[in-house]
Amino acid sequence: MDNQGLIISDELRRDSNTGLTLANTYESESGFMHHFGLRKFGELTIAEMVAQGTGVTYLSGVQVHDKEGKLIIDHPVNNGVKYSREKVRRIVLSELLGMLKEATINNGAEYNETKARNIIDERLKEAYYEESYKAVLEWAEAIGII
Repeated sequence: MDNQGLIISDELRRDSNTGLTLANTYESESGFMHHFGLRKFGELTIAEMVAQGTGVTYLSGVQVHDKEGKLIIDHPVNNGVKYSREKVRRIVLSELLGMLKEATINNGAEYNETKARNIIDERLKEAYYEESYKAVLEWAEAIGII
């Protein structure tokens, strides 16, 4: 994630590198730029906390909120974990599957883990890579592959 297009403010801004809508960005005393970014996932909102230094960006936490803004997942990330969309996507997938399994079992409902994993995984890939998929299709069309 580079600084192009990032503005230090509390205004919502889109980061074209990550696809995040940046809700807050600030510089800490250590010189790291800290970003709090949001990504829509159906009726859920995924919040990603990252710290960007010179040549490296670390993931510091992932939260998921319901449509009313209630926190349903709060997943802190240990120091030194490099940020990637895929890392966050996998955390969200794992956390949502765990919560869904627990909720369905506690409520006596039937839980099909394979079906749940496939559906959530597919939709998370769309949420995290939709723009990348479009770009690669445009590229493929431009060079005559499709």
